Amino acid sequence: MEQTSKRLLPVKELSNAELLEIVNVTIFTIAHESWRPYYQWVVVSDEERAVTGDLPIDLITLQSALIKSERWIGSQEHRSRVRASGSLPLGGRALEAFWQHQELIPESWKQGPDRDPRYIYFDGTIFESTRDQQGPKVFFLSWYGGKWHRHLSSCMRNASRLSAVLKQ
Repeated sequence: MEQTSKRLLPVKELSNAELLEIVNVTIFTIAHESWRPYYQWVVVSDEERAVTGDLPIDLITLQSALIKSERWIGSQEHRSRVRASGSLPLGGRALEAFWQHQELIPESWKQGPDRDPRYIYFDGTIFESTRDQQGPKVFFLSWYGGKWHRHLSSCMRNASRLSAVLKQ
């Protein structure tokens, strides 16, 4: 059994400008730096703003909003269902804390059903760009190649793509 009860995630207060810089770092590690002036990112929703300080890891859970018969749903529908469940989705601040303290990420987060890669979405902070026609984006972590990776996406959701939320 995984021991998480006394582990604390140090979630720092970050301004929108600091969150947007994390977006730029995330995107431009895979895209060419010359693209930066063309993408003007904004924070369009920040439900996580009040979540700062030392957060007990055992209060964080992974949540799916799929209904039994569904294999996939759109990311906006997934976010809507997570909010309707009463859970507080974690966002960019929690993602950054996990990114800086990867040793605190529970081992169980690495693999999904059937040993598929797991994708952990942080839906509490939503970003948009004036140049991106694919809609709102959120951060997510994925485990592959023996290490964690940080991404920004508006992907569809399935059983391996879960939202990090505070337990209610």
